[in-house]
Amino acid sequence: MIDTLKIYSRLKNKGIQEEAANEIAEIFNEIVNTELSTKSDIESLAVSTKTDIEALKISTKSDIEALAVSTKSDIEKLKISTKSDIEALKVSTKSDIEALAVSTKSDIEALAISTKTDIEALKISTKSDIEKLKMELEKKIVEIKVEILKWIAGMLIGQAALITTLMKLL
Repeated sequence: MIDTLKIYSRLKNKGIQEEAANEIAEIFNEIVNTELSTKSDIESLAVSTKTDIEALKISTKSDIEALAVSTKSDIEKLKISTKSDIEALKVSTKSDIEALAVSTKSDIEALAISTKTDIEALKISTKSDIEKLKMELEKKIVEIKVEILKWIAGMLIGQAALITTLMKLL
């Protein structure tokens, strides 16, 4: 509690009018009584706060334990789900690999057949090209033989004429 009479006296001694000093003392009284906490208010609040803290500790501990149990359960469910997913993935992957192996084997066989066909066509084409070249070479050889024979005949005739001329001269 505040001593409003003491405040009033001090304000009046300082030269503040009686009415104003009285009003100021009343304002202080109202503020102290309505706005400020008493020692018993603070003690009551402290006890209440301690009780609330203890209740919060108990509640938090309980919540943590419940969360731990829930988390363990979730981890187990996730473990089981993950194992199941891994097994399904293994089966799917094995199936995909087998399908790829069949497809690859089929592609290789088709490629082998195509390659054999291409090689046979190339053999035939090469044989044909070789035969054409052979015929062209044989023709050229015959032409060159004819040219050589003409040249030899010309040389023989030239030599015979030279010999005949030389004999006449001698």
